[in-house]
Amino acid sequence: MNTPPRRLLIATDLSRMSEAFLATVADLTRGLPSELILLYVSNIAEFAEIQNETGMAFDQYMESVRSRLQDTVERLFGPGVAARVEVLPDDSVADGILAAADRIRADVIVMGTHGRSGLSRLVLGSVAEAVLRRATVPVLVVPLAALELRQAQITFAARAT
Repeated sequence: MNTPPRRLLIATDLSRMSEAFLATVADLTRGLPSELILLYVSNIAEFAEIQNETGMAFDQYMESVRSRLQDTVERLFGPGVAARVEVLPDDSVADGILAAADRIRADVIVMGTHGRSGLSRLVLGSVAEAVLRRATVPVLVVPLAALELRQAQITFAARAT
């Protein structure tokens, strides 16, 4: 790729490491003349568990996620950045990411990976692996180890202020 990507799809799962992931992506994309689309795909099959934890109706939950991501965009990516948020339901997170990438004509998909192995990977699967295998555009995967280092830096900076 000789020119900077025009449109980056940034998939997040809102896990405990998502703040560090998005801060890392903000650093990597700062100064690029690219449109950023932050995407959260809600697995419809898992919503019953979310509803038990939050007590929210599906639409209410999706709107709260959209609001949270929009706040994150403004805080981490700053003003003047061409960024938008999409929150989508799907039966499969990987399918949702790939469908969104096709629909918006993403030049690159950016996502984190938990780096699971063994039984947890067998049971939970790997969204990143499914996206990597089936994507028709380049995929940048940020590993958990890099995110843990970034999270430690964020925590240290917050304590120092």
